[in-house]
Amino acid sequence: METMPGPDRPHRPRPEKPAMCTREYAPVCGVKRGKRQTFGNACMARAKGYNVVDQGPCGQ
Repeated sequence: METMPGPDRPHRPRPEKPAMCTREYAPVCGVKRGKRQTFGNACMARAKGYNVVDQGPCGQ
């Protein structure tokens, strides 16, 4: 039998909602686990779990 959350029990964290990003082209370079990738804008990078490290596309 599963116990229900109550005043003395913590609630389970809810999954994050998907990000809704605009299609504005303002390229950024993002990094995740050492992998660098260029995204169309910062929202798109964050939605994929990347941290924005530079404005503009990633360099070679």
